[in-house]
Amino acid sequence: MEIDHGLRIRLEKGPKKLKILRLISQSTKPLGSDTISEKLKMYESNVIRILNELEKKGLVNCVTGRKRDRRFKITEYGRLYIDSMSADKR
Repeated sequence: MEIDHGLRIRLEKGPKKLKILRLISQSTKPLGSDTISEKLKMYESNVIRILNELEKKGLVNCVTGRKRDRRFKITEYGRLYIDSMSADKR
């Protein structure tokens, strides 16, 4: 699977998106917007908006069916993206 370079540029311009993606990738269990907003000291409404964007881009998946208590985990594509970012920094 190859990383979309346009996506890379858009995410690099959005440091909050990268912070959320990294936090989810480091977690051993799916995370909800409440936990993410608390850990990153962000408004939950912004976290929810960013999670929806990341989900549409295929970087995270919602693993709960409920609308009010959604939990997210990183996808294989999201993990590849994070790995490619780490490789570029070496």
